[in-house]
Amino acid sequence: MHQNVSLLSWDCVEPSRVTEIHHTTVMRWIREAGHQLPDAPEAEEIPEITDAG
Repeated sequence: MHQNVSLLSWDCVEPSRVTEIHHTTVMRWIREAGHQLPDAPEAEEIPEITDAG
């Protein structure tokens, strides 16, 4: 999960600085939200992008 947060240029503590909520609480919310997401599709289900040009 930390990798997804770091894509936003935030470390694990930055959300707590912005929200003034303890960083472990923020990380628990992110983890719980991640568990609610559907699983990633199998490789065969991902369409290939072709050059339209």
